[in-house]
Amino acid sequence: MIKVYENLGIKCAGVVFSYDETPLINELSFAVEPGSFTALWGESGVGKSTLLQCIGSLLTPTAGEIFVCGENVLQLKGKRKRAFLRDTVGFVFQNSGIVASWTVQKNLEVGGFSIRQEPVRLQKALDDFGIDRQMLKCAAHRLSGGQQQRVALARVALQQPKVLLLDEPTSALDDLNTARVIAFIQEFCDAGGTVLSATHDARLLAASDYQITI
Repeated sequence: MIKVYENLGIKCAGVVFSYDETPLINELSFAVEPGSFTALWGESGVGKSTLLQCIGSLLTPTAGEIFVCGENVLQLKGKRKRAFLRDTVGFVFQNSGIVASWTVQKNLEVGGFSIRQEPVRLQKALDDFGIDRQMLKCAAHRLSGGQQQRVALARVALQQPKVLLLDEPTSALDDLNTARVIAFIQEFCDAGGTVLSATHDARLLAASDYQITI
């Protein structure tokens, strides 16, 4: 029996993305099963980050279809698109994507999460990624690259999405903090979440359930 992924995971069908009429991604099709951790593996410049941004509806592919939890994200518009992506997709950028001029606390509260109203969830996120509470009042630009990456991961954990799109989430992390990220991913998938991560990190690749090479 063929498993049906469309309603919970990710499906890309014939995805093409071109720069100046030169294909960067050419007729790419695959499915990511719900409850799984899939790693995108490939040389720099082959389009891994671009593909993640297409799936997260941050870029529009030249051709093809992309389904996330049963929704064709390329057909979503306006408020419906914003609500769907806010509630369904969590994205961690390669450069962390946090706002440098904001405090860590303000960055964590993006998306409506309230530190005062949900202290237990906050503490779990801090513990999951080894973030000291004293860091909450610190301006993000004062953090190291690895600390910023962990704040970005904590923020997406607090969002509680169904799908995580991660772009090189361990590129600035040592072995201890990489192990924390892997443990979080495994817990997220065990709860039914779906993870797709671009990576060059052999540690992350070894922890993945499936690999896609592009």
